[in-house]
Amino acid sequence: ISTYIQSGNVFFSASKMPSEVEISNKIKEQFGFEVPVIVISVKIMQEIVTQNPYANQPIEKLHITFLSDVPDTELFREVRLLDYAPDQFTITDNCVFLCLESKYHKSKLSNNFFEKKLDVRATTRNWKTALKLLELSK
Repeated sequence: ISTYIQSGNVFFSASKMPSEVEISNKIKEQFGFEVPVIVISVKIMQEIVTQNPYANQPIEKLHITFLSDVPDTELFREVRLLDYAPDQFTITDNCVFLCLESKYHKSKLSNNFFEKKLDVRATTRNWKTALKLLELSK
């Protein structure tokens, strides 16, 4: 098990992929507090990175929100219709790609926004961190 900076990212290898609930329960048992967990395999992370529709934009503008579950079809459709220009987003089954004109903390397209609109847990990283996580996972 290893971590990357103080970003909440943990790397591990296992013969069987533990569930998010198992990991969350272990953290609570070991440290006494609840932590929401999203598990992403290296294979999925590689696929996600190659699918970024905004990859031609400056890296400072790019973020990714990882989703704990595939959003409900109707919620997915509703959110896709929203427009927060000049900020842009593209939703897939397991993440939301963001291209933001300004700083992430100034955008309405926050982690909280997608959790509420899509009714799933989410965690957001800037694109530079996402690329570093993929590099470290190899």
